Amino acid sequence: MNFIKRLTEEYGEYTDLIQPIQVAVYEMKLGLALALSASLQREFLEKIKEDGIEIVLVCIVLQLKVELYGPSISINNISKYMISFTLPMVKQ
Repeated sequence: MNFIKRLTEEYGEYTDLIQPIQVAVYEMKLGLALALSASLQREFLEKIKEDGIEIVLVCIVLQLKVELYGPSISINNISKYMISFTLPMVKQ
């Protein structure tokens, strides 16, 4: 980020030249963030002994629904939601 900031400050009048460099740096930054995220996800899944992230995502979504709707959300609604969410994964 400092490199991009310095480029903008020192060579701001050469926008047509520095913009492709800035985009390339942003893309490298995104690529590294995605690689780190995948590595952390793999490490987390190994720790909880799961094959895929889907069941973890279901648990997170259900927890968020309970927090958003509070005690008014029923177990029936949660189970219907879980079935509708996991059925396509089972079919695959």
